[in-house]
Amino acid sequence: MWQTLFNTLPTTDNLFRRKIPHSPNCQRCQITKEDVSMPYCLEKFEGFAVLAWSVWKSTSLALFEKGGIDTLSTLVSVNSLIQAYKDAEDSYLNSDTTTCETEGFVGLGVVIRNSRGEFMAASICRRSFLDDIKFAETSALLEGIKLAMDLGLTLLVIESDSVNVISLISGRIINNFEIHWIISNIRALICNRSLSAVKHVPRFYNSVAHNVAKMTL
Repeated sequence: MWQTLFNTLPTTDNLFRRKIPHSPNCQRCQITKEDVSMPYCLEKFEGFAVLAWSVWKSTSLALFEKGGIDTLSTLVSVNSLIQAYKDAEDSYLNSDTTTCETEGFVGLGVVIRNSRGEFMAASICRRSFLDDIKFAETSALLEGIKLAMDLGLTLLVIESDSVNVISLISGRIINNFEIHWIISNIRALICNRSLSAVKHVPRFYNSVAHNVAKMTL
């Protein structure tokens, strides 16, 4: 762990600086240089850090409580702690809409990903276009929260590129009568969830949800 923190591990990047290998690139992908920030390095470091803490805890208990060290229980606790950490990670919900005025409908797109940006789920559906984009945006968000509930997600971060929708949900602006019931449903579902945040993101970061919504056309 100390070597990782001080970047003294024998990665190809560090070895290349000492003129040992011919290239600093990763031996697996041969594209990016291999350093301690490589994904598989971080994954191993995560496991090693938990293992080191578990061994320290077991040793301390054995020392101060005059007991023995149960190696099997220590290893089992490592897997449990890592899994508990992964289960507690936030999931991210993005939603967007696309409009087909000629046919009179709006397409709703929802994408859910984990904290590492990996795809988890998506959904699309059509709704009648009522000439109110806020109605469509909030409807998409409601569908996304329902999808998250179906997946059993307990930690959820809602992201939207619509400032009006975020303001409506947070109560910074007063919603009109037409979408009052949608906002009420969203707030009710949020109150029953372990919600981390509701935040605005630039449209670029919501492009995947927009492309998913376009699949309804």
